[in-house]
Amino acid sequence: MSDDKEHVKYIDPEVEKFARENKEMIERILKEERIRAKEVFDAEKDMASELIAYQKQKTIDATEGVVSMFTDPEVQKHFMAVGMELFLGIDALMRAAPIPDFVKDAATKAQDMRDAATSAYCDKNPNCRKQGKPSAEKIQISEASSETKKVDVE
Repeated sequence: MSDDKEHVKYIDPEVEKFARENKEMIERILKEERIRAKEVFDAEKDMASELIAYQKQKTIDATEGVVSMFTDPEVQKHFMAVGMELFLGIDALMRAAPIPDFVKDAATKAQDMRDAATSAYCDKNPNCRKQGKPSAEKIQISEASSETKKVDVE
């Protein structure tokens, strides 16, 4: 077997005749199809870009929604009250627990430090309430700006 015979392909004489006679029409059809394919590709590319922009905006909106949920002044007021109640509950639990005196002494020192911090805060803030447990009604939160929030505790 010679290598030439392996590479020879059968061409139908009628198809070859048709291709020769209609060469210009075939070239025009191929050119038009190439143009249509490019138009479809460009349209798909534009749609993909729009979809990416849409999904990006949806992600930003969802993220802003979650952040605003946690930074809402009403939610913060309750989180502050829960935090203070939890701290006071742990303090009471430690005092009631059968633990060594040095641990109770540490808890007393922690309370003394908290009382000193509260006193220092109240000395600078005339609206400070020095008595009573913290509650959601006593905590006032005001919005400093649209980007940052300031917490005021009465």
